[in-house]
Amino acid sequence: MMKKSNQIFYCLLLLLVLSCNKKQIEQKNEKVYSEKMDEWIFPNSNNYLWFKYKIYDKSAGNFEMKRKVYYFRTDSLHFGTLSASFLDGTMGVSEALLFEKKNHETYLIKSKISSENIETTNSNLLYIQFTPDNDTLRWSYSKYDGIFNCSAFWLLKEEKEKQLVIVREAFPNSNPTERFEKDIEYYQKDKGLVKIKMYGSGDKLLMTQNISERGIDPEVQSAKFPLK
Repeated sequence: MMKKSNQIFYCLLLLLVLSCNKKQIEQKNEKVYSEKMDEWIFPNSNNYLWFKYKIYDKSAGNFEMKRKVYYFRTDSLHFGTLSASFLDGTMGVSEALLFEKKNHETYLIKSKISSENIETTNSNLLYIQFTPDNDTLRWSYSKYDGIFNCSAFWLLKEEKEKQLVIVREAFPNSNPTERFEKDIEYYQKDKGLVKIKMYGSGDKLLMTQNISERGIDPEVQSAKFPLK
């Protein structure tokens, strides 16, 4: 009888140890978010940003290139961007993008480019995965006849402002192993996107986009976003 009781006791003890180990593993794998996605991907105090290009290829010629981006909050779960590029003051291509937020993820659900005048509805195009503390996330999506392999991580430098970094590497559908472009986006808290570095196929830095002006346009605050 004593032997049987000891067996039951050790079985219960083993179950308890296994249960505690399982709980510790689950806690270890649980992702911790000390930051909020809304505070990083959207400029909370402004509704437009001007980006100025710096061209590193001197053979491209001498010209000024800028880009203006308007931000729209359509409701609590959706926001949009309307951007236009300018070459020596002349407006070129414009693009409208509509996004949907789901927990720690942002999906691109609609897009429209002025030169094509075609509205595209995207299905589950994961555009941004917001990064947990001390982690790096990776994901992919297809857009404009290309495959984009992405990663996101936190950049912490001494005496520098904390930044969220998103890397997008573009590959043609015809050759998914030959990268033709890499963009590195830098985001800061309450400011949103502040810089983009654009590289060619051989990791040669082609150009950068840096914030040159930010502000509030009252007309944009009351305007309706062109995509629904």
